Amino acid sequence: MKKLAPDGASAQAMLDFEIFLTSRCNQACSYCYTRCMRTGGREQTLTFDQLRRFADLVCSDKRIRSTFTGPVKVEFSGGEPLLEFDLVKKTIDYIRSNKLDFQIAVATNGTLLTKERVDYFVRNNVDMRISLDGPKRINDRNRKFARGGGSVFDAVLANIKKGFPTSSHMDRCCVTPTLTPGTVAELPAIVDFFRHEVGVSKLPIGLEAYEAWSREEIDRFRDALRAMINGFLKALRPGADPKLTEAAFAEFPLRRELKSEDEGKAYTSGTLALHYDGFFYPSPDFVVAPPPIDPRYRVGDVYSGIDL
Repeated sequence: MKKLAPDGASAQAMLDFEIFLTSRCNQACSYCYTRCMRTGGREQTLTFDQLRRFADLVCSDKRIRSTFTGPVKVEFSGGEPLLEFDLVKKTIDYIRSNKLDFQIAVATNGTLLTKERVDYFVRNNVDMRISLDGPKRINDRNRKFARGGGSVFDAVLANIKKGFPTSSHMDRCCVTPTLTPGTVAELPAIVDFFRHEVGVSKLPIGLEAYEAWSREEIDRFRDALRAMINGFLKALRPGADPKLTEAAFAEFPLRRELKSEDEGKAYTSGTLALHYDGFFYPSPDFVVAPPPIDPRYRVGDVYSGIDL
């Protein structure tokens, strides 16, 4: 199979897939945005045949290739995708052995990461997005094991320390905290903890999606952002330590890129979700509603193709 991106393209459209690999999860987080996918139904997981057909479809469909000429971004999520690590590995091996132009990431809660798995992901240029909300007192308010049994924070932090021993390993890792109305005021402390105690350089931050945020809670969020900005500005004042100035730019978490560039090529993107029911949907937002998903929102499947 040939690479998806043709040579010489000056501007490319990137196709972005979120693969909801499985409905299974070993955690029961209070605010999980996919929790309704796991209630009231049997456990479901995509098969390797479905995933192989997905990869082949994206690379062989002429209309897809002419519309989206850039690399394909694929993120395995769930549920918890590392409950199906062998399936993830087999799919990545298939993509890499066929030299397909895929940028791959795994969104994981981090409890099932091992040094061997991290090493595998690093060797295969796979990014890891680890869900952790901050220090133990913050994280364990909402993130808990589905069957009890100890601190999620302790388990994940131990895996990070063992699995990411070098900067090249950490370069493939980002931590994704979720802020709630109860923790939003602690944003500066959360960022400081991950930057300086854990050593994370990439920190995309999300807000709890199920919560109806009050005006007062939004104001607390605004105050937290202002506190961070003031701290960064102090580092930029004349006479400030150059190392602090450099760190201020490196650590600032509020940047939002409207486009990405790679070797001078600008990208725009379209987003699709491949659900564990085997169907494509036009956005991940369609598949996190309570089941069953309305079939009118389907835009194809791995056997018949994608209706753009």
